Amino acid sequence: MARTIGGGLAAVGNENLSQAQTLLGNAADEEQRRNLANEDRERARKAGNTQLGTSVGALAGFSVGGPIGGLIGGVLGAVGSRLF
Repeated sequence: MARTIGGGLAAVGNENLSQAQTLLGNAADEEQRRNLANEDRERARKAGNTQLGTSVGALAGFSVGGPIGGLIGGVLGAVGSRLF
C-alpha cells in the first residue's frame, strides 16, 4: 500500500514539474517576442530620426545656401540625427 501511495505522489510531482517547465518555456518565448518587438521599435525610431534630421537639415541648408547648401545640410542633418 505504501508503495502505491509513494508512486502516486511521485507521479503528481512529475506532473507538476512538467507543468512548471511548460509554463517557464512559454514565459521565455513570450519574453523573447517582447524583446524582438522592442528592438524593431527602436530601429524604426532611429530610422525616423535619421529621416527627420536629413529633411530638416536639407531644408535649412537649401534656404541658406541653395542646392549645394541643401546637400550639405542634408548630410549634416543625417549625421547629427544618428547621435540621438
